[in-house]
Amino acid sequence: MNIKIDCPHCKGLAVLFTEKTKRKYRNDEFEVYEHFYKCNKCGYAFTNNETDGFNLTQVHNLYREKYHIPFPVQLTAIRVGYGLSAAKMSVILGFGTNQYRLYENGEMPTGGNATVLSMIVDPSQFKHLLLKKNIVTGKKLSEILTSLDERIQSFKSPSIENILFPGNLIPNRFTGFSLPDFNKFANMVLFFINDAPFKVKLNKLLFFADFAQFKYSGYSISGCKYAAIPMGPVPNDYSLIFGLLESKEYLTTTLVNIKDKEYDKFIPMKKFNKALFNASEIETLRNVSNKFKSLPTEKIKNISHEDKAWIDNQSKKALIDYSKYAPLLKAL
Repeated sequence: MNIKIDCPHCKGLAVLFTEKTKRKYRNDEFEVYEHFYKCNKCGYAFTNNETDGFNLTQVHNLYREKYHIPFPVQLTAIRVGYGLSAAKMSVILGFGTNQYRLYENGEMPTGGNATVLSMIVDPSQFKHLLLKKNIVTGKKLSEILTSLDERIQSFKSPSIENILFPGNLIPNRFTGFSLPDFNKFANMVLFFINDAPFKVKLNKLLFFADFAQFKYSGYSISGCKYAAIPMGPVPNDYSLIFGLLESKEYLTTTLVNIKDKEYDKFIPMKKFNKALFNASEIETLRNVSNKFKSLPTEKIKNISHEDKAWIDNQSKKALIDYSKYAPLLKAL
């Protein structure tokens, strides 16, 4: 989303503003931060298709969170994971022929359909529906059941990766309304690691990237939760996460001595995978890198301490709400 655009009224320069407001959706009212442009020359305030889409996305996301309705990307992941077409998923779930595809494309489900979609996030519930309907048979049924049983077992005895980046939850305000994605987070680390090979600076760049992306799109990049601690905002359970990154051979650490103090320095072991990110996310990563790569760690830490995301949450070391604090991000 552009920070400045031409004013359609007088051809002056219009700047992006953010304003807290309340919006009704169906029978609910939600508090959101909406984007709009205001011209510096004539004072004309307006929105465009991009800001309108962002503003509506926020309301939809809060509604999905409140009623535990899976997000479109989640519905696609579930279907693709089992190798089923959207039409076949619709039949299995008792929907109209094209309904599942419409939900994948963003249409908001209601009533019983919303309940059914919430259920299938749990693979055991989907297995029950699959067997009850008897629509898929033979080899295909056997393949799906094998995959379902593997997922059911992984939820019963989750790996450290699934604990830190759970794929079976409904995205919420603390994940930036994105599914937690370990591979994307790991590659964010690889993107920043050469400019920020030490933990404190790296943690701040990760925070700024996820929250800046949410500020302008309504979604985080990685789905990672962040907490406010004395050193600034950091990925929640970051010590465990960096241990996981090392065990998965994304990076290794070496001890270096700086001014008679020893620090862990991160060294990348893999190359950054650009294919995991869309164009907007790549732009955000680059913007964060360009803004902060040359700044010393102490300066970046101080910048993070100026944000309400840290100010309001640091006393309790609380998780940071993307929807409440990302729109107020000062640094980007």
